[in-house]
Amino acid sequence: MTRFQVLYRLFGVITIVFVGVVSFLIFDHGALAGQKAKVVVSTAWITPAGTGLVAPACGSSSTNGGATCSGSTPVVTISWSADAGSACNTGVSQSTSLTINGTLVANSLSGSGSYTWSGGVLGTTYNYSVDCQYQVGSGDGFVGIFPDPLDTGSFTMPATCAV
Repeated sequence: MTRFQVLYRLFGVITIVFVGVVSFLIFDHGALAGQKAKVVVSTAWITPAGTGLVAPACGSSSTNGGATCSGSTPVVTISWSADAGSACNTGVSQSTSLTINGTLVANSLSGSGSYTWSGGVLGTTYNYSVDCQYQVGSGDGFVGIFPDPLDTGSFTMPATCAV
């Protein structure tokens, strides 16, 4: 083994050890931040599921009887309500957003409310998701802003709209 190969392997080992120690200090002890991270929202309702976690929605939503027509335009009004004590309803929520078929349709909505969407195509089924984003920590203890699913659902636009 050449001297270069030995130094190359040694550098790799030192890098891995360094990254491991720094990660441990930051994420387990918060030593580099001066304190442990504080969780603002209770995670008591999160349950293990295989190799991941399952977190139930923290609210409810509806399409108020389904999609209708406004003249010749298909429209749907999606209403949602956050459960008491959820991140969407405790004051830690930053904003609530509405996504339809993976596209952000509206942002900066309240934790409970409604939104009327008219961007659909006649006879097409859509999936929607209402999510709120909440902040963990503040000031020097700021950890980040995380999504919290409020509810999901689907609706089908009418096949025709009369003029």
